Amino acid sequence: MNKIYVLSHKHLFECGHEDDKLIGAFLSKEKALEILEKYKKLEGFKDYLEGFYIQECIIDEIDISILNELIEICKK
Repeated sequence: MNKIYVLSHKHLFECGHEDDKLIGAFLSKEKALEILEKYKKLEGFKDYLEGFYIQECIIDEIDISILNELIEICKK
């Protein structure tokens, strides 16, 4: 079973606007965590550390919730 790890960041502003950023997809959780550590130090992310999340996805398997989320992110 092949997996990827999708690293994203979500921030909800006081006005109600939601900002969802797809950072990348990685072949290992370790690589996703390595990149997360770099992003934690960047402007625009360092003040909102609770917004990071990693999703484990199985390749060649449809997960409608993740698919819909990726479609919404790509529309932005």
